[in-house]
Amino acid sequence: MRPKKLLTAAAAALVAILAMPSHAGFISGDVSVDGTFSKLPDVGDSTIVSDLSFLDIDHSATVLSAGTGAFASVGLDAVARANNINLGPLQPIHFSYTVGEFTFLATGVSNFLRPTPVCTANACTDTLTFDIAGVVSGPAFSTTAFTGTWYGVGSCTALDNKCISGVAGSWHVYLDPPVLAVVPEPGSVALLGLALGVLGFVLRRRKA
Repeated sequence: MRPKKLLTAAAAALVAILAMPSHAGFISGDVSVDGTFSKLPDVGDSTIVSDLSFLDIDHSATVLSAGTGAFASVGLDAVARANNINLGPLQPIHFSYTVGEFTFLATGVSNFLRPTPVCTANACTDTLTFDIAGVVSGPAFSTTAFTGTWYGVGSCTALDNKCISGVAGSWHVYLDPPVLAVVPEPGSVALLGLALGVLGFVLRRRKA
């Protein structure tokens, strides 16, 4: 192949490589999901959710509002599911949420807030809050890190600061993958280096 043709081919390859996306885009935006508990402690105390180490929840969940970014197309009628959460000290953190076609896998929890229940003459309210972190995946997207906040609330009819009936609870989770910079894949970097090397070789030959 003549140097001119080789130079043209190398330049075309370089342009093609630069034009190729390094990989599918990361997931950005946020979405919120609500749900209820399948089981809560029996009456007799004022703590409802704050002391729980195992969150036994109703696996069917509800998308609270239309999401943003990649989740903007997730409607309020989208299928959402949630798993039980074991917060025990010896248990690995591994629970998930599915929201439409997206799957959030939580692998860490932190910053627990377990305040003292608040009781009036005839009712008690109790809360539990913590942060979660993990990865989210979805069709045509690269797996992306996410953070979120989980909030649970319980209430009951009370007498003398103790639940006597009507124990109920619900939970809410806010899921937020941050925007990440796109990093070229190793294969793309290697091809780019090869193309630049060919260009340099041809230019040196032409000067010789």
